[in-house]
Amino acid sequence: MLAYPSSIDLSSRTLRVLSALAPSLAEAMRTIRAKAFVVVQAYGAGVLSLETAVAMLMDAGYPIKDAAEEVARIRHSAQRESRVRVEEAAAARGGGRDGQPQEAAAGSGAEAAGQETGLNPGKRARTASQASPPMSLA
Repeated sequence: MLAYPSSIDLSSRTLRVLSALAPSLAEAMRTIRAKAFVVVQAYGAGVLSLETAVAMLMDAGYPIKDAAEEVARIRHSAQRESRVRVEEAAAARGGGRDGQPQEAAAGSGAEAAGQETGLNPGKRARTASQASPPMSLA
């Protein structure tokens, strides 16, 4: 007659086999970090929505309990950081009380010279390079 091991013996053997096949904690963390890097880069590039990025991070193993709460927290944090950057930029330019640069509030500077204002830095650089002819090295 064949003797079968008890269920305790079978489960301990199963656990040993499964634990030998499972990745170590360090390997699992490397995998999670790699997945998170890809998700964050895709979100930053505008390929993924914030909701999708958070869901993918949860699937990758990040300890996010509530996706909607995490999305709201991230949006709130981004808005706060944006306000701080705007205030710092206004202060660096010597902004007036309403956040306008003092020279623009006084009607002088770029507006008085007839130049466009309110352009993003990249467009401002293109506009300036188009206005002046390129320098030749000859």
